[in-house]
Amino acid sequence: MAESETEIVRRAKQGDHPSFDRLFQRYRKPVLSFLYGMTGRRDLTEDLLQETVSRAFTFLPGLREESQFSA
Repeated sequence: MAESETEIVRRAKQGDHPSFDRLFQRYRKPVLSFLYGMTGRRDLTEDLLQETVSRAFTFLPGLREESQFSA
């Protein structure tokens, strides 16, 4: 049975790095596509992806339970 996003986020918020990695893998392509569409530059897109992941990890503990990670 596939885990729900809510369960994965809950564990990631508790510091479970494999769960955060699962979220990263799930959203990597859509985020890359969005960033590339904004910049048109692969090098800048990769830099912005790293910044986005870093900020997501930093602010994940403050994510409200009713919020979705994908929002």
